[in-house]
Amino acid sequence: MLAPGGAAPEVVGYEKGGVFRRPYTLPGIGPKLSRPVRELPRSVPAPAPRLDTNTEINPPRHETLFDEQGRRFGTSAPKIDDLLADTPPAGQLTPAPSITFEGVSNIQGFYPPDTEGAVGPNHYVHGVNVSFAVLDKAGTFLTGPTDTSAGGHFAGSTVLHWAAGAEGRGALFAGDTIQVGYDRRWVSFMYSYPNMVPLSESKVRRIVVTVEPFEFDRIYSPWLDRLVSADGKEIVRRSAERYIAAIRDDAPRRC
Repeated sequence: MLAPGGAAPEVVGYEKGGVFRRPYTLPGIGPKLSRPVRELPRSVPAPAPRLDTNTEINPPRHETLFDEQGRRFGTSAPKIDDLLADTPPAGQLTPAPSITFEGVSNIQGFYPPDTEGAVGPNHYVHGVNVSFAVLDKAGTFLTGPTDTSAGGHFAGSTVLHWAAGAEGRGALFAGDTIQVGYDRRWVSFMYSYPNMVPLSESKVRRIVVTVEPFEFDRIYSPWLDRLVSADGKEIVRRSAERYIAAIRDDAPRRC
């Protein structure tokens, strides 16, 4: 404790828990004021080193490199071995591909294209953006390229068509592009499900046009307990017409 003026106060004992104790005191050491800024010594910056115009600031790593005028550069830096610059021993070169063939092109015209591929025992699945195809190992297209970019929920929203699904009748994995309703006789469409923002008529019609070439009887939604078990394609058609009528305000009173 400090007393006013920096003098040590009178020490007064106190009793705590049956033990007589004294407070710990220190002599005063302040307050003190710093010197005014105008009286502080001025710092003089050190002069910048002079650059030699004949020396590279960031010289290349290899002393054997020359510029476009035939002058050697990089002589001031130690040579660093670069495995990529050396010729690999015989027999360690990457083998040439056994076969090459054309895959799926950039159908949507997105740049740069997002390309993916997966190799199986007998097939190669190739995807570019939202188009995909299945090829055999000789490069023959077995299915596709198929464009499943239906849009709607967001610009790149896609669906997956399984031709062999539903015992050969076809199945559609609709994700959030086509939402199966609680009444399995209908599906619906939405731009934002959390915020309940509806989708425009043109976007809904694009979804219908996108899935029209595919044959499907069953529709799988993201929720396991909500699926259309039969007549899926027709349900999409009539649900789209009902939805468009509703947003046009000419829907029947009972939906």
